[in-house]
Amino acid sequence: APPVPADTSAAGAKRHTIAASAKTGGAIEPSGNVSVAAGASQTFKITPKAGYSISSVTVDGKSVGAAGEYQFKNVAGDHSISAAFKKDSPARAGRGEAQSGANGGDNANGGASAAPDATAYEFPFADVQEGDWFYGDVLNAYRLGLINGVSATRYAPGNSITVAETIKLAACAHRLANTGSAGFAQGAEGEPWYSPYVAYALDAAIIVGEYEDYGAYITREEFAFIFFRAGSGTGSGASLGADAGGYEPINSVADGAIPDVAADNPRANEIYALYRAGVLAGSDAAGTFNLKASILRSEAAAILSRVYDPEARVSVTLN
Repeated sequence: APPVPADTSAAGAKRHTIAASAKTGGAIEPSGNVSVAAGASQTFKITPKAGYSISSVTVDGKSVGAAGEYQFKNVAGDHSISAAFKKDSPARAGRGEAQSGANGGDNANGGASAAPDATAYEFPFADVQEGDWFYGDVLNAYRLGLINGVSATRYAPGNSITVAETIKLAACAHRLANTGSAGFAQGAEGEPWYSPYVAYALDAAIIVGEYEDYGAYITREEFAFIFFRAGSGTGSGASLGADAGGYEPINSVADGAIPDVAADNPRANEIYALYRAGVLAGSDAAGTFNLKASILRSEAAAILSRVYDPEARVSVTLN
């Protein structure tokens, strides 16, 4: 529910309202329209039910990760906070060992892999901490078996992602949705590490042709295009969000509302669909997408998590 207008107490002190809500799978306390005195702080605690975990917490339309607690400080206006939850995955099917070097860095599922014991693993990345906005997204994608790090203990969230790594992520997510396993066999000796993923992506129509340089950093617009095709059913096979109807819109984003995505942009349809579905949210309050910029591994994890898991998608309001 939207925040109600600010009120004034009998003593004349100005107050503001924080609208707090939780989706299926957990609770937020306090909840409802919480009245807070101007200048005061208010803490909210998010608690999942048994068998669920926090997938995302959204504050004023922007994700703050999977925080178990969030505090508004020095409140000077109305706000909103909502929590979403996901059922715990019984196994991270097909997650290979972390590899680095010539394989392009993030080579989860670089070889044939088996599902590990779901009760016997720990989140390994020392450079991804609770409180990081992307923590819940990296954790979610890792639990699903879709990502690994550049080493056994390092995810490198500030590194940019390449064309080859993007295709690998899209292929693994698509295969997991269609077969229940994200595992790929290694390519033939002498072939680039990414060859099996490219072949799969071409066959599934996730990509529409070969790329000139697979080692180049991918642009944000091309990343969005590939993941739209992987997740919407535009390519062959089931959509990644099949249980929620693929990319069903949850946000109202008018054509032309994204400042740097014109209606005649060749990727406009895909980008706008992802904003409306809550997969993309932009880089500022205006929703600027930064079409030609590279995309960081932290951002890639967030998008991948939202593509695969509709419960992780976010509310978007463009100012």
